[in-house]
This record gives sequence, structure tokens and C-alpha cells, in this order.
Amino acid sequence: MRIHKLKLLFFSIVIFILYISYKILQPEIKENRGRRELVGDEDYINVDTRNNNKRDDILKVDSNKNDRVIPPTRPEFGHVVESQEKIDETHLRNSQEKEEINPRFGHNIDPGLHQVHHDIKSDHDTNQDINPRFGHAVLENDDDYPLGAKDHNDNNPNNIKGEMVADQQKLLRKLLGTYDIDVGVELDQGISPWRFAARLVTSRQIHPDNFPELGAILHEMSTRRILAADVGYKGTQLKLSLLLEGGQKVAFKPKWFSRDHVIVGQPYDGADRHNGEIAAFHLNRLLGFNRSPLAVGRVVNLEKEIKPVASERLLNTFFYKDKNTCFYGKCLYCRGEQDGVCGEGASLEGTIVLWLDSKWKFGKHIRHPWQRTYKDGIQARWEYDNNYCNNVVKVTSPNNKPPRLLDLLDANVFDYIIGNADRHHYETFLNHSDSMVVMLDSAKSFGNPYLDEPSILAPLRQCCMLRKSTWRRLKLLQNGILSEVMREILSKDPIAPVLTEPHLMAMDRRLATIVNAVNLCIAKNGEKVLQEDSFSKLPEPFYR
Repeated sequence: MRIHKLKLLFFSIVIFILYISYKILQPEIKENRGRRELVGDEDYINVDTRNNNKRDDILKVDSNKNDRVIPPTRPEFGHVVESQEKIDETHLRNSQEKEEINPRFGHNIDPGLHQVHHDIKSDHDTNQDINPRFGHAVLENDDDYPLGAKDHNDNNPNNIKGEMVADQQKLLRKLLGTYDIDVGVELDQGISPWRFAARLVTSRQIHPDNFPELGAILHEMSTRRILAADVGYKGTQLKLSLLLEGGQKVAFKPKWFSRDHVIVGQPYDGADRHNGEIAAFHLNRLLGFNRSPLAVGRVVNLEKEIKPVASERLLNTFFYKDKNTCFYGKCLYCRGEQDGVCGEGASLEGTIVLWLDSKWKFGKHIRHPWQRTYKDGIQARWEYDNNYCNNVVKVTSPNNKPPRLLDLLDANVFDYIIGNADRHHYETFLNHSDSMVVMLDSAKSFGNPYLDEPSILAPLRQCCMLRKSTWRRLKLLQNGILSEVMREILSKDPIAPVLTEPHLMAMDRRLATIVNAVNLCIAKNGEKVLQEDSFSKLPEPFYR
């Protein structure tokens, strides 16, 4: 009996000791609305769900480990939780290191942009040419904004950011001083705009960078009396061939779609976008290529301006639909009234494209090396062979002869920005071995501002080559400069607005993609990616 009592006492003592140990070692649990969250092996943290679910992060100090701060953890994820102050500080620091925001355009600023724009010759500001039409400085040379990066003397981030914005504004003014259109300029009495335009052309450019008479020539194209009208030249798309007063031939591409219409399907689908031809012309100027024929918007009266001077074969294609004047002309896809285009009543908007002088004859119609098959399920070799450029293009005439391949890559950059996936052939001037690739027929552009067709950029990605002068210009136009300048230039066209805002934003986005692609090529192959040739810098033609 006594032994039994001793055993009972012993087990009672053991239970009591275990209970005391449990109470001593048990982590403190603070309950709040029934939710508890484990912080570590020895502490718990209260989650206050009554104050907008904000976490009161508690950092425990371990006195046995030299006051080392131990961050709390999240048991459901197994992640360390930093204090909100530390998170905010880290996020702010990373944001400052990675990007700056341009308050003028609302776009991220390339970290290297300031160095690109800031390293301007110190005497340039005092000696620069001023465009008297706009009061803007003229962009003389992209070398004024070198690619080389120099360290800035001022380490104050706010000062650097302010100077970056100032540099962008100065660059914007210079670009507008060079490329903006002055519709008020008039040619001297007795000077033909058509003869003037013809004398601008060289084997390497259709017009120079900066000539004030451009506004006058475009104005004449959009207002001169129409003396004759006929079906358009050969092609798949409906167009008219017009003769303007003074003997100048032009092409008229009619309006098919409203500005905000989005082309879906294949990247080359849809009828011509007449406004795309105008935007492409001005972008070609802004890129410094100058290889696209002059283009301007115009509204014609089909009853008063076209039908009275139309050829019989054109006149036979006119019809009426819902009280609107329509025609279907003659082209590969022009089969009848179902393929016709209609005006609004008798008025039809379109684009006038200037024909080149007969002195400049085109040679053989050359197949583009990156031509599509235009057949569902059948790919061209370049679409599946990443070595196509090295194994085919660079060893095949005429594309392997200077300056042809670099011209094609310039055109590739241009086509990607405008979204043109229909460059199936190209033209060069007859009897000119140094002839540029003339960038004709860019109306299959600006169809879908929400689609950046990656296959268009295959030539650049496969060849990993680009003119250094082109690269410099692309860098200058980053961070919203491209869309800002284009918006201003296009606002002067008679049928403005030429492009919607989504299309302008798409140009900036596609430009960034091109810059990234070139940077990847440089990282892989070095600076040899950027080519300098004798066709990069050319003297202005003598045209006066």
C-alpha cells in the first residue's frame, strides 16, 4: 500500500514538473481575432487585421548573438519578411538606379541617354544654325550626340535628371527645326515645284535632310489642278494615276479605313492604308534615310476633279452606292463593284505620292531576300534557318555587294517601326552601282498598333549588322522623342490627324525593341556589328 502511494506521488511529481516545463517553454501567443502567425522558433508576431490589414513587423534582437537583427519569416511561404521601411527604402533605391521618368513625355529614360545627349560640343550652342521658320536650332550632325559615354561631373541625381530633361527638350527643338513642315513657304516666282523636286534626287537620296521648300512642294501636290486621271500603274492595290498642272505625274491612293480601324489576321493582310504612306514618308526623313518619295494627304472631288478628266477605261469603273460616288479601277484584285472604293458623297480622301523624274529609271524588279511565301503552312527558308543571312544573303549577288545589304537592313528597321510585313520586292536605280534601295509602297503599314510582328525584324536579328549612322539616329529618337516629333510633323498634313495615339506609341515601343536587338548583337559579336561605309555620310546635292 505504501509502495502504491509512493508510485502515485512519483507520477504526480513528474506530471507537475512536465506541466511547469510546458508553461515555461511555451511561446507566448497573442490572439487577435483568432489569427496567429509564427515568426521564429521563439517568438510570435501579432497581425492586426483591424487596421486595414497592415502588418506591424517586429524584429527580434537576440542578445546571445551580439544583438544580431533576425528578420521575421512567413510560415506559409518560408520567406524572410523585411520591415516595411526597409522594403520601401530598397524599392526606392532600385528605382533610382534602374530608371528615371521623363516628366515631359511620361516615359522611362534610358540610363545612358543623358550621356548620349549631354556630351555636346561646348561651342555648339553658341555657333549653331537657327531655322528662321520655327526659331529652332537645326540638327547639323548626329555626331553632336555621340554614342560614347562620358562621366558627368555633377553627382547630384536631381541635377542630372533635370539636365537629362533639358537635353531632351533641346534635341526635340533641333529635330523639329530640321524636319518640321512649314506650309507657309512659297517658291520664288517662276520656279516649278516639280523641276525643283526633280533636281533634289541623287543616287543615294530622293531629297536632302533640311530644305524649307519641302512645305511648298507638298502644298502644290495637295492643291494643284488635276489635268488627267487614269487607272493606276500595275500592282495588287487600287490606285489612280493623276497628272497635275505643270506636267507632274502622281499616284493617288484612296482611303479605305477609318483612322482607328485595326487590321487583324496575317501581318500583310488588308488593303492599303493611305495615311500609312504619309507617316512612312516622314519617318523615313526623320531616320535620315530620305529614300521614300514625297507623300501628302489630299481630298478630291470625284465628280468635279476626277470624272471630267478621266480616261474611258477609268470612267467605265465608276458607280454609285448609297448616294456615294465609287469606282473600282484596274488592279490585280480589282474585279468589279464589290472591290470598289466609295467617297463620302463625291469627296474621297487619299494620299498623293510624287512620281520620280523620268531621268531616274528603275532597274530590274528585285526579289527581296526575306520575301514571304504568302501561302498558309509554307515557310520561306529565312523563317526556319537562323543562319540564312550568313549562308545565303551574304554570299549571293546582288545583296552581298555594298551598299545593298546595309540598305536592306536600314529598310528593315524602317519597316518594323511602321509594321510593314509586305516588303516582297525592292527597286534600285538603273545604271547606278551605288544606288540606294528605294523604299516604295509603304502603305501596308500602321495596320495594328497593338501587334509588333517579330518576323519583320528577322533580317536585323539574323545578320546582326547595322550602319553606325542609323544606330546613332535610333538612339537619339528613344524615350518618346520619336512619337513627339512625328506627332508635330504629321499635324501639318492636310488630312491630319494622320495617325492615332496608339500608332504613335507603337512606334516608340518598336524602336525600343530594335535598340534591344542591336544591343544583344553587340554583346554577342562586339562593336563590329556597327558598320561604317562610304554611303553613311553624303554631301547635300546642289539644287539651286
